[in-house]
Amino acid sequence: MEKRDENREPDSVIRPVCEALHLRLIDAAMRKSGNTVDFSIVIDKDGGVSTEDCAALHQTLFLKLQTLYNKDIGLEISSPGLDRLLKYEDEFPLFKGRRVRWLQKGEADYLTGMIVGMTDRIVVFQTDAGEEKEVSVDDILKAKLNG
Repeated sequence: MEKRDENREPDSVIRPVCEALHLRLIDAAMRKSGNTVDFSIVIDKDGGVSTEDCAALHQTLFLKLQTLYNKDIGLEISSPGLDRLLKYEDEFPLFKGRRVRWLQKGEADYLTGMIVGMTDRIVVFQTDAGEEKEVSVDDILKAKLNG
């Protein structure tokens, strides 16, 4: 499981704008091509993301990015979706209470359950069998939201 670099571009620019709008930045990707810079941003908030949330972020962020990069800006904003692949270890606490499938070292098949919490790089799951399972992020090979 990858650890996110909080200071990487574009997170350092986008995160403060998201926080001002009471949104959580889940992921941001940037791709430069000629005179265009395309951004793909995934946001979340308690209760879920609405189209109004995406529009508000787009409106607030678009001119800032255009001014900062002095290029044409492509801006795609979305929610995490029901089956988001969790890329970074800091995503687990963000999705506390959500169902997830994960593959861990030493297991042949995916396990399913709910994220209960995370402390010191240990994710706590409540499995579908009702047991609490603590798994180091280093042992999680792949994890995905599950509905």
